[in-house]
Amino acid sequence: MTLGIQKVLHLHLEEAKKKSKISGEYMYSVKLDGWLCYIDYLGNGVWDYVRSRQHREIPSMYHAMHYVKQLPKPNGRYRFIMEAVVPGKSFYEANGIMNRYVGDCQAEEVIFHIHDMINLDTYKENWLSNEAWHRYKDLKEWFGDTESEKFKIHPLLGVSANRDDWMEAFYNAERNGDEGIVLKHCHSLYQPDKRNSSLMKIKLEDTYDLLCISAYSSEGKKGNMAYNLLLRDKAGTKVPVVIGSHSLIHLFEDEPPIGKVVQIKCMCRTSDGIYREPRYDCIRYDKTEKDID
Repeated sequence: MTLGIQKVLHLHLEEAKKKSKISGEYMYSVKLDGWLCYIDYLGNGVWDYVRSRQHREIPSMYHAMHYVKQLPKPNGRYRFIMEAVVPGKSFYEANGIMNRYVGDCQAEEVIFHIHDMINLDTYKENWLSNEAWHRYKDLKEWFGDTESEKFKIHPLLGVSANRDDWMEAFYNAERNGDEGIVLKHCHSLYQPDKRNSSLMKIKLEDTYDLLCISAYSSEGKKGNMAYNLLLRDKAGTKVPVVIGSHSLIHLFEDEPPIGKVVQIKCMCRTSDGIYREPRYDCIRYDKTEKDID
């Protein structure tokens, strides 16, 4: 069956629209740095192979069929949307592993994180049971207490209609070394091949090199110490960045980064020169003021 995979829209792109469709409650979870794939249960105890989003069988994952057979059998035909992750490896390293192994050489390091459970017979119909929140509930009930070496249900961080809650979850994920978070509208139906406000990500995708012109310590609202950098780009735009990492705070207190080139990550730089959600990335010791963006 050629049912497509729903695509993820960046939050800042939807927010930039004149008529943004962001409203209501969203479920949110950590954004993994993995390979999107799926597996179909065809009924009568028969599972298809793990396939890529382009619907191709993935030879390096044939070994997964041994573990698939240990999963509960759904009542009906279902597609399980998953992300294949190699623990401790970046996407690019994992991608090489998954593409390199063929035939008898299997990517046995892979762990499958299941995100969604789509009823292949009824997904087009506007039934309450097909809404994202109910699909996730069904997914949890289907998996139950199953213990699997290779298959995990990807957990939710929370459910909220408040952007501040999303951003707090995003900043926590970033501090933990994760890429960001994914938002899924609780009452959305599955929309194959679409990219819209029903499925969005918050992730820092752009990097820029700016000059540090000021730095100082401060105390946050909750009494936590922070370190503040004031950066400047080539056009003269000033960009404040707050650092919460204790190790960096101590490092910068001993050696302030004033005059150094600081690389930041942000969602985007708008047409009027504003950096959306700027975050400290690193000091670029290989660059000087003439190299800033």
